[in-house]
Amino acid sequence: MIVDDDFSLTSMLTLHLRDAGVRVISAGNCRDTFAILKTGAFDVALVDYQLPDGNGLEVVSLLRQAFPRVRLIMMSGSEEPLVSHHRLGMQVCDFLKKPFSYGQLDALVQWSELKTSVQDQPPVSHRQN
Repeated sequence: MIVDDDFSLTSMLTLHLRDAGVRVISAGNCRDTFAILKTGAFDVALVDYQLPDGNGLEVVSLLRQAFPRVRLIMMSGSEEPLVSHHRLGMQVCDFLKKPFSYGQLDALVQWSELKTSVQDQPPVSHRQN
């Protein structure tokens, strides 16, 4: 799952992850993310810190409650989430400072380990702008 209101970044990440065989669902704000959570579990969530209707910490908290084993990666263009990352303890697994490279992202997650039967299903993307 990708939660970010930057459509260009979300599109590039989606293409990269689909090339790796990963099914991707995306949302551009908290409200859409909360609706998507009802559709099923996720292995990895890339969550932007600043969203138009809240912040990524709200999303992280809800994701952690709903899916305790999900790998949560916070993304941000500012340094502020680094402090919050330490405050959150085990809720966030990693932090990516924007801009980041595919190599930096791939170093955090072994995408091949996530490939399951869902890769045979058509990709899903939820986005409302």
